[in-house]
Amino acid sequence: MSDSQIGKRSSSALIPSGSKTNFRSATAFEKTSTFRSNLSTNNRFQKRYMGSNLLINRSLRSKSAINFIKRPQSRITSKHAEDSQLYDDFSDEKPKRSIFTLARIGMVYFGIEVLFSLEIALTVPILLKLKVPEEVYSLVYFLSPLIGFIFQPVLGVMSDRCQSKWGRRRPFILVLSIFAFIGASLILNAYLIGQWLGDQNSKIPKIAIFLVGLGVTFLDFSADSSDSPLRALLLDVCNTEDQDTGLNIHAFLGGTGGAVGYILAGIDWTDTFFRFIGDETQILFVFAGVIFLSTLLATITSVKETPLVLDEEKIALLTKNEITSLPDDLMHEENCAALQVEDDEDDDEDKPVTLKMLYQSVLKMPRELIRLLVCNLLGWLAFFSTSLFFTDFIGQAIYHGDAYAPQNSTEFALYNQGVKMGCWCLLTYSLVSAISAVILEKFLMEKFSTRTLYFFSYLVYALCCIGIYFQTNIYIIMPLSSSIGIVLTAISTLPYQMLSEFHKDNRYRSQSAAGTKRGLGIDCSLLSSIYFLAQTIVSAVMSLITSNFGNYSILIIGALFSLLGCFWIALFVIFPEDQTQKKSNDYQDNEKD
Repeated sequence: MSDSQIGKRSSSALIPSGSKTNFRSATAFEKTSTFRSNLSTNNRFQKRYMGSNLLINRSLRSKSAINFIKRPQSRITSKHAEDSQLYDDFSDEKPKRSIFTLARIGMVYFGIEVLFSLEIALTVPILLKLKVPEEVYSLVYFLSPLIGFIFQPVLGVMSDRCQSKWGRRRPFILVLSIFAFIGASLILNAYLIGQWLGDQNSKIPKIAIFLVGLGVTFLDFSADSSDSPLRALLLDVCNTEDQDTGLNIHAFLGGTGGAVGYILAGIDWTDTFFRFIGDETQILFVFAGVIFLSTLLATITSVKETPLVLDEEKIALLTKNEITSLPDDLMHEENCAALQVEDDEDDDEDKPVTLKMLYQSVLKMPRELIRLLVCNLLGWLAFFSTSLFFTDFIGQAIYHGDAYAPQNSTEFALYNQGVKMGCWCLLTYSLVSAISAVILEKFLMEKFSTRTLYFFSYLVYALCCIGIYFQTNIYIIMPLSSSIGIVLTAISTLPYQMLSEFHKDNRYRSQSAAGTKRGLGIDCSLLSSIYFLAQTIVSAVMSLITSNFGNYSILIIGALFSLLGCFWIALFVIFPEDQTQKKSNDYQDNEKD
């Protein structure tokens, strides 16, 4: 199984990040709260966790290939097995980790979230200040989801099979984190680097614009892809008890990192002691660099992984060290059945999630899944339409600033002031997303149906977008903008819980390619790919829409998609409770007959 299948364990402390990684990881831990009882695999010689990323996150980076926990169980038993290092290396019995160690394992997630939130807050303003035409600036987000869709499954497989002395996860965490930092560095220093490379004589700094686009691609792809090996590392090195605590800490660090990033972007650094560093983007680069590199060092040095031993090598070790020490009664032919490995009905779920498997699953999708995918697509379209361009909207529409104005003009100063206030608005949505995730899990899901929660989250978002449209007071807009966090919680949580319920139905699971059962990992990868599809659509058309219809159009588009989602939920989405009621009615009808 690959890194696109490993799970993000459910946890009571669901603290989503305050940055774009909310797409990947905001409520990722809720996604698997009901999955674990459905997942099993067959592995003859090892007990270990295998992982993979959402195609989607973040999440969702984090999101964002949605991750599932599978705990393979060894089916070979021997009274001598516990004495073998072969079994010890991949045993479920991991040492207990301290809170400090668990925090260090996930610390780089804090740093990544800081970088992501800075990207969300500042990318569009930076592009407009570089004189990028309004018709095309959103295209900067176009490439990264396409690359992620293609290469994240490949990285997942490579991580599972990595034989580095560092282990399977840390090499990927290190490389992807470095590329994420390179991406953030290019975004924040694009203008300065462009001047060094020849932009000083150009009316339009083409080199700087290219560097911003390259930086966004690096940061988006690397941060989304690093989420899976980070969680897989935690699952690999911690025992069951520590995993819940570790994932709580992981979520808290992500949420805190996103909030810190928005706070850094919202502060006016021009009149502070740190102005000796340079302009504001250079100050932010220094702060982000110190934070990120410190957190990366903490994670890389937190624990020592056990290097992977290939199955062939383990078979040889087992043959040499174990078979000769089996009890005599098992050495006879008539008793060899004691060593036989039973077939696993879920073997199809062990396979890596590949593009071919996704394609085959698309050709024969259950009607429940098709309607759920459409519903989630509408939610992500509504979310991206507003969140990616919100700081620019505040700067231009509310503060009446102009990013194209001369840098010493009043209009330019007003735009900068609006962008900073937009960062504080995004901070409120991040906090509300964290709070609503906890409330959803602890209280609302016990009292209301999934249909009701889904419908009203979309409706509240639409109403708040409409409310912001008619407001010019930033202090009223700020609480209304927190509704972004509500819809984010819904689209990051409810669809995956519905999938877990669908997969309890054998009729649903039988709707797959010939000779296979429908795998949970495949379906969640499909659901995760909706995140990439929505981002691609928005990045392709949104700047063209805002340039022709004004900045307020992001609110109209967001409200429209959200209201369409309400309509779709009410009339077309098939919920697990609907199937349960149908089965109950069929049973009652059969009893009457």
